[in-house]
Amino acid sequence: MNKLIGILKTLIAGYIITIALLIIISMYKMSLSNNIISICITAAYGISTFTGGLILGHIRKCNRLIWGILYGIIYFCILCVISVAINQGSGFDIASAAKCIGICCACGGAGGFFSP
Repeated sequence: MNKLIGILKTLIAGYIITIALLIIISMYKMSLSNNIISICITAAYGISTFTGGLILGHIRKCNRLIWGILYGIIYFCILCVISVAINQGSGFDIASAAKCIGICCACGGAGGFFSP
């Protein structure tokens, strides 16, 4: 139960970071091209999962890399559920999803690896 609470707190922190970064990106949306916006959104996911992996690795102390990767997987799954619910199942691109899960797992694992 204690592990689950730690993961949930870290996920909440990660999504707060994601929302803050997406709000900042939306302020500059008019002056940026679609490709730059896509890169910024992907970077926001990477920064959020890195930070979440860092926090979760610090909480767990052992197997930090595994916890970071697990955080990235859970983050991605929740992100997919939210995306499918908002888009009502349309426009789901497998290539983008594969890129996103790769970034989430890599950044979460890196955060876990570099946690103190």
